[in-house]
Amino acid sequence: MRLKCGKILCLLLGAALSAGACATTTLPYQADIMVANLDPIPLGTLDVGIIRLFSDEVTLLQVPVLYHPRTDAVTLELSVQSSRFRQFWTRRMREAFIRALTQYEADYAARNLPRSSTTRMGRAYATLNGKTEWRFFSITAEYQGFPLVDLGYNFKSGTPYFTVTQRKTEDVREPQTSNKVSSPHMVLYFTRSMAGELAALFDEEYLHLLIPDRYPGDNPLEEDFSGPRPAPVEDFDAPAVRPPEGEEE
Repeated sequence: MRLKCGKILCLLLGAALSAGACATTTLPYQADIMVANLDPIPLGTLDVGIIRLFSDEVTLLQVPVLYHPRTDAVTLELSVQSSRFRQFWTRRMREAFIRALTQYEADYAARNLPRSSTTRMGRAYATLNGKTEWRFFSITAEYQGFPLVDLGYNFKSGTPYFTVTQRKTEDVREPQTSNKVSSPHMVLYFTRSMAGELAALFDEEYLHLLIPDRYPGDNPLEEDFSGPRPAPVEDFDAPAVRPPEGEEE
């Protein structure tokens, strides 16, 4: 799918630039209040770059994106081989993504993307407390955790990418289990255009236009969505705010 996001993205980046440069920050995970009592709404499918096992090249993965009005969260639904991962983005996380992308665009234009350690580059703009759900095989249980999510950049084959790094986290649904199940460390790679498409889907006005009761009129979902729609998924229960964790190596 190719989203018609140019105009929306320009407005988003312009507004964020006027607010000043983006410093590295850490935000706690905080679920939002219900926007509408509606099932998840498919927003479309985006190209996202990943590094597959035994490879150092970025390959594209088609990722469905859903909006959950009951919790005001956007999720990326990733399928890698036989494993499935759901990455949650609250309103505050979406705003942080847009600010970080704005700063990355400015740094890219100014050729101000210094090469340093992978960890330092990957955490250049922000560290957020996120939420994820995952399942390794269709026959296994679904796990849930609250990983740190870093916004930064990295180079692959000489090409700079905007990156979202979801750090390893343990399952929290069965705290009494001695054999803890952990989600893997995962990095998502975005070209500027790919990140811009996701930023357009994170725009609050766009998401609110999908709720007919609040904004009557034409629904842009029908125009923008292409491809098969994913099956509805269950919403998560809103957790309490978790304070930021310490830095991980």
